[in-house]
Amino acid sequence: MLLKIEAIQEIGRFASLKHKAPQFEKFVLIYARNGYGKSTLCSVIRSAADQDVKLLAARRRLGAKQESVVQTLWQSAGSIVFASGKWSNTPGEIHIFDAEYIRRNVHTADSVTRENKRNLIPVVLGAYGVKLSKMISALDIEQRDIANAQSAIEKNLKAALPVVTDVGPFAAAKVPEDIELQISAAERGLELAKQTAAIHSKHDPRSISLPSVSSCETVLSKGIDAISEQAVDLVNRHITDHSLTPHGERWIKYGVEHMDGDKCPFCTQDTSKIDLVAVFKGYFGAGYSALTTEIETYLSTASNAYGNNGEKIIDLLNQNAADFLFWTAVSDIESAPSIDEDNRAKLIAGISDLKTLLEQKATHPLSQISLGEKKSNIDLAINMLCQYNDDVTRCVEAISKTRAEAQTSDLAAATTLLNKRRALKAKLEDHIKNDLASWEINNRRKLEIENEKKQAQSMLRTHMNSVVVDRQSTINELLEVFGANFRIINTKASFVGREANTEFSIAIGDHSVKAGEHSLEEPSFTTILSAGDKFTLALSFFIAQVRSDPDLDKARIIFDDPFSSQDMQRQWETTSQIRSLAGDARQVIVLSHDPRFLALIEKNSSSCKTYQLTCDDEGNGAISSWSAEDELKDIYVRQAQRIREYAKHGRFLKGSTPETLVKDLRPFLEDYVRARYPGRFAPLVMLDEMTTEIERSGISDSLYGSISDLRAINEYSRDNMHGGASIPDADQLRGQCRRVCAIMG
Repeated sequence: MLLKIEAIQEIGRFASLKHKAPQFEKFVLIYARNGYGKSTLCSVIRSAADQDVKLLAARRRLGAKQESVVQTLWQSAGSIVFASGKWSNTPGEIHIFDAEYIRRNVHTADSVTRENKRNLIPVVLGAYGVKLSKMISALDIEQRDIANAQSAIEKNLKAALPVVTDVGPFAAAKVPEDIELQISAAERGLELAKQTAAIHSKHDPRSISLPSVSSCETVLSKGIDAISEQAVDLVNRHITDHSLTPHGERWIKYGVEHMDGDKCPFCTQDTSKIDLVAVFKGYFGAGYSALTTEIETYLSTASNAYGNNGEKIIDLLNQNAADFLFWTAVSDIESAPSIDEDNRAKLIAGISDLKTLLEQKATHPLSQISLGEKKSNIDLAINMLCQYNDDVTRCVEAISKTRAEAQTSDLAAATTLLNKRRALKAKLEDHIKNDLASWEINNRRKLEIENEKKQAQSMLRTHMNSVVVDRQSTINELLEVFGANFRIINTKASFVGREANTEFSIAIGDHSVKAGEHSLEEPSFTTILSAGDKFTLALSFFIAQVRSDPDLDKARIIFDDPFSSQDMQRQWETTSQIRSLAGDARQVIVLSHDPRFLALIEKNSSSCKTYQLTCDDEGNGAISSWSAEDELKDIYVRQAQRIREYAKHGRFLKGSTPETLVKDLRPFLEDYVRARYPGRFAPLVMLDEMTTEIERSGISDSLYGSISDLRAINEYSRDNMHGGASIPDADQLRGQCRRVCAIMG
């Protein structure tokens, strides 16, 4: 319970406010003229309850030179102080009905906004609904924070790795153990796509063709069994005697092959009687021809591969090396075949030896030649060449596959594939790894939040279905007792947008309008309810909310001018509701600028204490004891003086203006009639109803002759009672003041 507002410094109008009266009790009425600090007190208490220092910052006194300070005293919490921009403690929840409550929870200006609907959750669904709504809101805030964090991480990842368009699958993908090989393959694929035209025109690397060592040994040692040793000796001696080496056998063989019968191919003489020619014919027969052909084939193969000095081998190796530079970039060739300089020398030496032996054999086909000491060199060269040829064949197979792939290769697809594989490798880098770890943690929490939020929303809907009918009924009962001609229908919780909010409609008769934004084209909340209706709706929401508090007996409730734009019936009912709450709650404080309203509450309640809030032009404020009865007497006397002075002399007393004087007319007449006829009219019966009652009483009523004046004064002052009318004409105003004086006599 609030006991004292001990001091306020540099807030609102107050340079300094002091509590100069007994401490507050259970039921408190505070009178203050408009603009004298009622709203400031409400903001101070709301700030303490909500721990919202912005409320005080927004009300810091203009021109303040000292810091804003508040000192309050509470029954349970003790002293609660605001200083250095913060509260020392909180008094807990306070129910406050004021313009801020209406703006936050019911309507802003003339429209029911989404924020209003969101803030109505406590009114419609009670404490448990608020708990669920706050849970949903907290999850929603966390969800937004995670979404922002995820967005930042994704932005960093996509900046570093543009190929990553969806972080989820990328985060889930494993980095293959052979990622380097995959990247190499992708690089080759990209190069292949770039080199498609060159691939089709580039020739394959070539092998170096040579017979095997064993086949060479066979041909070098081969002879002809049908030729006798005597014939061999005879031919050799003839060649030697006639100096036909080294090509004597070839020359003689050529001649034998070109004989026409027994005629010598050179001189055409008959050789049938020459025994040596017969030996030649036997020697250089079919067997010899077959042998020499075989030898020539081997020698030709070696010569074609070798050249004169091995230059053909070197040229082919160099050409292949140049070709492999291209093919290894586009084909799946792990390593290009090559023979280094040392081994090239050994290769050339071995093949040279083989070529020499074959040349010797070609000179003397029937001689048996062995590899001898040259065998190791020849073996090394042939084996080296066989390995090289095998490697070339393997590479050519890969090249053939590449040629086929080039038919369907796509540059864009190859580029994307390479970038994706490089991105996978980048997952091994620390900064990428850390970003992905954070992303996955956030993603798991995001999924958890979605499930938790769905569960909370489902629970809120279930709770809504169980309580909303009763809560709507309670609000409509209040609207009925306030005499409203409308009710609320279709009240429900909604999840339009991110946070839970409420939806409801206003029903008038058989017609309904959904509460929402202002419309210029059709009936809306703005146009179907008057200012008094909107205020009554807000008050009904507030009372329903307070009544739903399970700890109502501990509740602290504050009303700031709770009867704005209300007619007499609603003012009566408002006082009744306030007195009822005062009997049930821990404390009720009512602030008002209307002493009649406070007097009506006080008259029907024996437990309330009355105070006055004042503030002078220098900002010195005070909370002091006050009497509604004395205030009303004082007001009545001052009004009479102001009216008579202007009626008689056309002068305004101090503090009086045309605008204030026109507002004195009707209240003064109402009080005058009540005083003249004690008990005849209730405290809040207004002049229009009084006039009707007097007219109904007939000519016997002592005021019957003043009916026309009463009606004229009522009509004249009506537009000015709540402000907004034009400045009164001086002559008309003086005439109305004279009418009042005439009625008084």
